[in-house]
Amino acid sequence: MITGAVYNVLDYGAVGDGTTDDTAAINSAITAAAGGTVYLPKGTYLVSNLNAFNSAGTQIVGESKFTTKLKAKAATTNSVIRSSVSGTGTSAYCSVKSLSINLNGQNINAVDFSSVNNSVARDLFIYGGTSIGTATGNGILFAAPLSTGSYSNNVQDCTFMFLSKGVKWGEGGNQNIVTGGETISCVVGLDTNSGGTGVDTPKVFGTRIETCTTGLSEGASYGFYCGLRFENNGKDIVFQTTSDHPQIVGGFTATSPTVLDNLSNSNSPIIQSSDLGWYEIEASTSRPIQLQGKRVFSAPGAAIPTAPTGSYAAYFDGEAWLKNNLWLKAVNAAGTGQVLAVSVDASNRTNIRSYNSATSTDGDVIIGNGSYVRPLNDNITALGSASERWSVVYAATGTINTSDANQKQNVSDLDQAEKRVAVKIKGLIKKFRFKGGTRIHIGVVAQEVVAAFENEGLDPWLYGICCKDSITDDLDNTTEQLGIRYEELLCFVIGSI
Repeated sequence: MITGAVYNVLDYGAVGDGTTDDTAAINSAITAAAGGTVYLPKGTYLVSNLNAFNSAGTQIVGESKFTTKLKAKAATTNSVIRSSVSGTGTSAYCSVKSLSINLNGQNINAVDFSSVNNSVARDLFIYGGTSIGTATGNGILFAAPLSTGSYSNNVQDCTFMFLSKGVKWGEGGNQNIVTGGETISCVVGLDTNSGGTGVDTPKVFGTRIETCTTGLSEGASYGFYCGLRFENNGKDIVFQTTSDHPQIVGGFTATSPTVLDNLSNSNSPIIQSSDLGWYEIEASTSRPIQLQGKRVFSAPGAAIPTAPTGSYAAYFDGEAWLKNNLWLKAVNAAGTGQVLAVSVDASNRTNIRSYNSATSTDGDVIIGNGSYVRPLNDNITALGSASERWSVVYAATGTINTSDANQKQNVSDLDQAEKRVAVKIKGLIKKFRFKGGTRIHIGVVAQEVVAAFENEGLDPWLYGICCKDSITDDLDNTTEQLGIRYEELLCFVIGSI
């Protein structure tokens, strides 16, 4: 027997020829080691279930993952390397190193860390089928049957190929870590979606995931993924409905048609990667993302701006686009405030509104104190509409209407028919009250002015005096409303005197 605390499986009857069932011999060595180191020399060992994790501290070590090979015997169930007492107790501080595991086309687990804590799988090569079309089984399983946990295990520099799932976190598999290594041509490379609610804080660092149907199926709570490299997967990351506060930092993707799938399934994801995407989504209204300090934003490709001095939270060195409505709230010392709302309605009209959040009423909008408020282009934009009118216009002086000769053509005196219409309109001036109003107003009735033109054989709509607009109410009923330009009407009447 090899001296020291190393138990060579050949000393316990293992053959390693790939045809002899070496299960009992290797389990005898594991039992004798009872927490020591079990060594598997070069060879192919046909096995079913190895109880490597029954005793705390047991180390299973091969010569290398290229020369020491475990091959799952036909009709093997459950897992090749496991704890056979995982339902009644918890083992810890075990390891499996430097060997390969061939699942021989069976839907089983290669290394099962169920109810095993603080243990390591290192430098393993695990495969299930012979292509992605025959992929089957799981490389590593973290789970917790019968309420005993699987915590703080570490998978280092392992290769997973042609498996249903390279590494699977089952319910209760918490705080388990994968570092380095690669998953190639698996249906799912890394699966933190237990199908329930019992996986939290998985961590993956620097793993390569290539030619898998799904690279990472994210369904855990507070998962952390750093520096992953995705290439040529069907979908790099698929977020499940159980995904809660995942964080993805760095990473790279190449030639995968879908990078992030179903991101809306995830609750409050944080993705900080120039290649995978940059997202920080907080779905909770009771616990919003809180940032303190200054933020300076510039457009992609633009020079990094010099941050201005002064007290501010955000500075935009370029355009700031907001897809939906904009709400800006100014809060006073009493804690109440006025909200300036900018929105776009179904008719593509921009609405600006001041709203008092304390009284739930509309407030005033004050614009000043520049020289003027003007439209973007000349003689295009109306002030108000037939159905949305200003109630009162206060002005220190009257409106100025263009009357320059350089902007007029066909200048002539009123003809006799027009003068007769003007005389008739003079007699149409009356007093009245608007419906719902109390004050007396002086003016004309637009329909009577239109009739005066038509009675003289003139088209009233060729004159700027008369106006006609269509009004659509909230029920999409359309009515016609007539109006009068009084400054032209009065000039017209004066012209008949």
